[in-house]
Amino acid sequence: MSAERVAPIAPIAHRLASIAHRLVSIAHRLVSIAPRLASTAPRLAPTAPRLASIAPRLASTAPRLASTALWLAACGHAAPVARGPGNAVRAEVARAETAERARRHDLAREHHERAIALAATPDDVVYARHEYAETLVSWGETVAARAQLERAVAAQPADPGAWHDLGLLRHDAGDDPGAIAALTRAEQLAPDDVRPRTALAALYWRRGDKASAAREYRAMLALDLPDRLRAKVEWALAELAKP
Repeated sequence: MSAERVAPIAPIAHRLASIAHRLVSIAHRLVSIAPRLASTAPRLAPTAPRLASIAPRLASTAPRLASTALWLAACGHAAPVARGPGNAVRAEVARAETAERARRHDLAREHHERAIALAATPDDVVYARHEYAETLVSWGETVAARAQLERAVAAQPADPGAWHDLGLLRHDAGDDPGAIAALTRAEQLAPDDVRPRTALAALYWRRGDKASAAREYRAMLALDLPDRLRAKVEWALAELAKP
């Protein structure tokens, strides 16, 4: 179960446990008062048998709710909640972007480096270094950008975007095996994202590995693609099928 799905479970588990205990209490009370209602309130006598029949059903439902609550609570404690980067890191990156728009590259670099210095969690690190890498690429500093992304995925190996961009930069540096490894990891982490599959297919085709390229394109056809992109994928498959 993913962290995103687990995040809201703990509060639900506690509510279910509370409801279960209340149902048990209500069931016991109904069982105890039903005979008294029948003997002391003739007008309510027709209601008492119904209450008595409801009580066992409530009592049998309560344990099932309680066990479900315990299972959900266990799931909630088993997986951490993905929280993303902290506000301080986000703020420094935002300042860097503002400086970059003003063409204050020196100030942008300063804020990016400050964001990295403030990074205290893996999510902080991957966000700060990935954002800095994108800026470095725009300055033509691809070697430095690749170094930032290498450190980003080392800190947070579950970030598909960082792996994807690292794959592109590894290819740019002539490291195709490393590029394939990074793009494959991005694909595994985000199987519904078309970007790593597109990059892998193009890279395989460029290297003459038509079978692997066709495999990636066929996998893309199972995704929800825009019509124009689907047409390009079908064209690519037709080309790869030619002798």
